[in-house]
Amino acid sequence: MARARNIKPSFFINDKLADCEPLARLLFAGLWTVADREGRLERQTRKIKAQILPYDDCDAESLLKQLENKGFILSYYVENIQYIQILKFKEHQNPHVKEGASTIPAPDLHQTSTVQNVPYPLSPIPLIDSPIPIRAEKIELFPLWLDLVLWQDFVNHRKAIKAPLTKRAEDLAIGELSKLTQKGYSQKELIEKTILNGWKTFYEPKEQYANKSNNGYNHKPTQAEQIAEGIARLNAEYGGGIST
Repeated sequence: MARARNIKPSFFINDKLADCEPLARLLFAGLWTVADREGRLERQTRKIKAQILPYDDCDAESLLKQLENKGFILSYYVENIQYIQILKFKEHQNPHVKEGASTIPAPDLHQTSTVQNVPYPLSPIPLIDSPIPIRAEKIELFPLWLDLVLWQDFVNHRKAIKAPLTKRAEDLAIGELSKLTQKGYSQKELIEKTILNGWKTFYEPKEQYANKSNNGYNHKPTQAEQIAEGIARLNAEYGGGIST
């Protein structure tokens, strides 16, 4: 249900908001009216567009990402449901005293990575259809382009080689993966090759191994390379000690 909200004169001269498209600015104000008293709502893009921009031919997802990249909203998952938190909502809004309490869980801003705080640019790679949180014991916030199933494989790999990811290492690894995917490499190929070779992080494939057209690697490994990769896989699974 839409609610009456306040709008301040500073809204129209906000430098960061001015970098967004006009419809993104309108969408931002509209989000206030459909959010609960804590500034939270489910991230159902089609529903949001129908509620706020029903007469405009636009890509609401792209507009939301503009607001997210500028730090006006935050997307996060709880039990496989994606939500939006409007940042600084309570600094600018005074919900009616009779408005019902929020039933949406809050994001954990102190223990998780946020989209606007990560030290790397967002990639246009789409999120998988059915994302899952990496750690079930707390809310996890990750860039929308990241395939969380593949990322879980990498997290498990790091544990298997006795080098579990710290929070800082996780941010750095996602940053490196972001740089490589924006160059055209497949994150699936990058993660699988990292696991196969027992590496701790991601490396740009040599040209003879890489095909940047998203068709995978065209290089046919030699027998020696196959043996080396097999040994690397065994070392990753059994903790090292195997050599030629």
